[in-house]
Amino acid sequence: MSVIIQKETGGNLVEIIEKIAETIRSRYRFYGKLRALTAEGRVSAWVIGELPFVAGLAVLLVNPAYMSALVNKPLGQVFLAYALCSWVLGVFLLRKTSQVDY
Repeated sequence: MSVIIQKETGGNLVEIIEKIAETIRSRYRFYGKLRALTAEGRVSAWVIGELPFVAGLAVLLVNPAYMSALVNKPLGQVFLAYALCSWVLGVFLLRKTSQVDY
């Protein structure tokens, strides 16, 4: 495309290609910086996403009767379903906030 433009309008072809190359390099640098800046959000999403399961496993190991009441009783199952839905929504929102469209 730049060859056609240069042919029609004149100018230095080498200069045009150098500017295009610099633009491409700048974009790659920008995308690298953007990925580095959003890395903290991605790691936070992983940690916060795994935290309920780690805490539940810890409670299960420390006091199994407490967790069995949560699983076996109807009200505990409602709380568990609500917690799971909240977890899914939270992970989805964290994922959306750490993604940047470019």
